[in-house]
Amino acid sequence: PRPCLAAPRAVFMESKILSSPTWDQTLSASSAWMVSQLPVYRGIGCLTLAAWCWGACLYCWELGRVHYLYIFEFDDREARSFSQVFDWATAWTQWFLLNFLFFFKSLHGASPIDVPPGVYPALLYASGLAVLLPSSKRQLDFWGVTAWRIVSSPFAPVSFWDAFAADALTSLVQPVSDIVYATCFVVSLDFLDAPHAGGFCERSTWAREVVRPLVAALPLWFRLCQNFHQYFATHSRFPWLANAFKYAVSLTVVVFGLFHPQVQRRGALTAFRAAYLCAFCGATLYSFAWDVLMDWKLVEVSWTAARTGKASAGAEGSWPAVGVRMRGQRMYGGAALPYVLAIVLDFFLRFMWTTTLIPSEHMLHQMPTFYSVITPFTFAAEVCRRAMWSVLRLESEHLHTEGFRRVQVVPLHFDDDDMNSRETPEAYDEQQKRSKALVITEIVAFSVVVALLATTAVLTRSTGGTSDGGNG
Repeated sequence: PRPCLAAPRAVFMESKILSSPTWDQTLSASSAWMVSQLPVYRGIGCLTLAAWCWGACLYCWELGRVHYLYIFEFDDREARSFSQVFDWATAWTQWFLLNFLFFFKSLHGASPIDVPPGVYPALLYASGLAVLLPSSKRQLDFWGVTAWRIVSSPFAPVSFWDAFAADALTSLVQPVSDIVYATCFVVSLDFLDAPHAGGFCERSTWAREVVRPLVAALPLWFRLCQNFHQYFATHSRFPWLANAFKYAVSLTVVVFGLFHPQVQRRGALTAFRAAYLCAFCGATLYSFAWDVLMDWKLVEVSWTAARTGKASAGAEGSWPAVGVRMRGQRMYGGAALPYVLAIVLDFFLRFMWTTTLIPSEHMLHQMPTFYSVITPFTFAAEVCRRAMWSVLRLESEHLHTEGFRRVQVVPLHFDDDDMNSRETPEAYDEQQKRSKALVITEIVAFSVVVALLATTAVLTRSTGGTSDGGNG
């Protein structure tokens, strides 16, 4: 109830910002502040939206009676309910919008406090760090272990929470990149200067050519390594190697897009550009299909024999027919329409997510104001898509446990029919007979191919820009 009463206050404060005369003046003024200071608000704003989405996920899981505490292996003493998350998000959103309003007023000399405008985003950044600090040793240990297991992949064990958190990082690439920029913005004391587009953080070649590619590529690399670990532990090529291939292709597309931005320019369709576009579409469609078929398990495919009539010898012949239908067991109500809408939204938002990882060079340099205005909405759309994915992913894990635990059953709401279809001890023993040397060889070969493709993208960035840029 309290979030429902407090949320209108946040909406009222946002309406004050949009109706303020300084809003129109700021949009029509120089775009320097959009380049130097907007990324701070954009990154923190996306993380604020992620907090709201996490509360919405908790609400949906409790409504559908999904046992997320057991699946995530959370400590009941430290886990927060959705109402507590909404309370925190409401209070923080009010402070965020209030800070944003004072920043706008300061840009036009209307602030009651005579300080540089950059002080306000710096203050917001510092307060954000303060509230995100763990409040207990248990929280510190939990987040420390989670971070270590993700970073040390594929050598550390992988729990469902570890894989879930690494997947969430792939959707937070751009907000995290903005937070890294905000750290540079504060540490370099750029916030004390007047808004300008040529600050230290914007000019830094190291940040542009090293930090930004690493922030974009590392989450995909972590998920790739986690799948390698699961393959090594289970000796099962499917689904682990198939899922690893998804992240390998996405990683290759992102690295080539970052170091060869000329492939996004208009011009002749060269072989290099055609190969990149095919890989881009293929990786996105593969990720979408994996969401629907594997992560959510919303579509069930069955093979049946269809009669063909009399065969030549007088017997009836048949051929295999494919049957496709929605999953029958659904924990968020019996209606299929919400699930169909989720599939449609995921299809379009998946393409939007991939494009946010590789911003258009033309928009970035020729239309910086438009790019700065539109990117918060594209980043926010991916955060919401990930929340939708999380709600359905936990439902699927509740109904069809996927090998992250020794006990292959989630308490409450499990179906005995699913128990009978799970892997038998004989099948598990057969998988374990596969030579570890063969598994290691496959993992090393997979990693070498990905590393070679990434290295090629880095080493050929100048050559690619020269040879293909003339056609753009």
